[in-house]
Amino acid sequence: MSGNPAFTSSTAEYASLQRDIEQLSNRLNEALQASQAKGDFISRMSHEIRTPMSAIIGMTAIAKDTDDIGRIQDCLAKIENASKLLLGVINNILDISKIEAGRLELSYREFDLEKTLINVTNVVSFQVEEKKLNLVIHFDRDLPMQIICDELRLSQVVTNLLNNAVKFTPKKGRVAINASRIPDSEDGDPGMQIDVIDTGIGISAEQQSRLFRPYVQAEKGTTHQYGGTGLGLAIAKGIVELMGGRIWVESEPGQGTKFSFTFRYKEGSQGTQSKLKINIEDIRVLAVDDAQEIRDYFTHIFSAKGIRCDVAANGFEALNLIDKHQEEPYNFFFIDWQMPGMNGIELAKRINQISQKKAVVIMISVSEWGEIEKEAQAAGVSHFVSKPLFPSTIINVMNRCLSISSTNDTHCQDSNNANKYCFEGHTLLIAEDIEINREIVTTVLANTEVVVDFAENGMEAVALFDKNPEKYSLILMDLHMPMMDGYEATRQIRAMHHDKAQTIPIIAMTADVFKEDIDNCLEAGMNDHLGKPVVVTDLFEKISKYLPQNERCSQY
Repeated sequence: MSGNPAFTSSTAEYASLQRDIEQLSNRLNEALQASQAKGDFISRMSHEIRTPMSAIIGMTAIAKDTDDIGRIQDCLAKIENASKLLLGVINNILDISKIEAGRLELSYREFDLEKTLINVTNVVSFQVEEKKLNLVIHFDRDLPMQIICDELRLSQVVTNLLNNAVKFTPKKGRVAINASRIPDSEDGDPGMQIDVIDTGIGISAEQQSRLFRPYVQAEKGTTHQYGGTGLGLAIAKGIVELMGGRIWVESEPGQGTKFSFTFRYKEGSQGTQSKLKINIEDIRVLAVDDAQEIRDYFTHIFSAKGIRCDVAANGFEALNLIDKHQEEPYNFFFIDWQMPGMNGIELAKRINQISQKKAVVIMISVSEWGEIEKEAQAAGVSHFVSKPLFPSTIINVMNRCLSISSTNDTHCQDSNNANKYCFEGHTLLIAEDIEINREIVTTVLANTEVVVDFAENGMEAVALFDKNPEKYSLILMDLHMPMMDGYEATRQIRAMHHDKAQTIPIIAMTADVFKEDIDNCLEAGMNDHLGKPVVVTDLFEKISKYLPQNERCSQY
């Protein structure tokens, strides 16, 4: 019977049919799971969008019904936070749509990696302070600071991973960002690996298998407890792969998590490394912090620069070292504020007594300077540096203490530090058809001494410039306006025979923020691009890029 060809053929057909049925069943299950995931995602999106919208509408109603200035300010602060949250959700949805359509593109430019990471850490500074987390940044010595890559997208990936690390790490935990070099690619492009490590709740192996899928979070309980769209890691994966790298996770429940990703870049110019403007042989540093990783960090930074540095785990150990090195005393002290046994304030007092106020005491802390400023200054603290620490920050604050100007200090604070913008003597032409947007820009620029003329459409902007081109120093151009859009208005201005028409900076100010939108603006003759909703500091930086500030600045 077994040798019957008809029977053998029938058996083979049956086995093939079974395989087809099994494959169809698997595909059906996958389709049902995908449908369920998207259904869960839509439900989650409804919650993620409605929650900040409810806050915006509710706080607006409360502010309208009260004359209490303090209450109004509180409402406005909550409206601002809710608006930023809502914008983040919208951006995530747009990004995942671009990735799935294969339309996400990178925009390469040269930038300073350290400054970029400073900006990224500023985003989570409030949560880090609130949870009293120990946030540490570590760069390999051979890592270039000036690189050519997509700064915005790189920041987006690191921000997402850092936000997750801070969110899932309990109070007084540790979060670290490590940046290291990896071997060059076959094409010779250098590579970098960035690790974001936390001591948080951890992720199981089963949860890890779903992490980088769009519309999915590690588990449903995560959504209820921590919130989120479930898109961030999928977006990060898409960006990293476009940058020639990969992303992965190492974690165990209750043992923390390490997210790592690699990417390719090109080396930029050498840039300007922060250096001490004094003979380093004359410098001796003592860093005092109860966290081992912070002490290691100071040792790493100063040894790389050839500066002698000792470390101490607490105030008592520090005093013993000071006593031991009376023959060759320390010039600089970096002291953590909150330490067991003897806090930084008390140690600063003791140091100033011993040194007769000749030593420079710099306080470091995750807390805000305003929280301890008066007490610290009374104890003899010269300056304050907020954590996380960066090499340029430390060197720059030392230069400032030596009364040598520092042009690259973006992260340290003292009582005289303020952001100042003054554009006195300049007139801006702003083409914007939405009244509330004109009101916002007017208010933001009110204290910069700049004169503003508004055009409500592109045709009016062209007419105003044509009438008096020498009057204007810069044009901010909306793209979507009635009668004539920003693209056509720019082309007509550039086609004028006035000399100023070819040189006046024109900056797009628009909600169109994708790479092709930026490229279209440049092709139309614009110099730069500013995304809406407009961030105040971004607006000032863009204007400052093209207009010299008046020395007599008024504080914003």
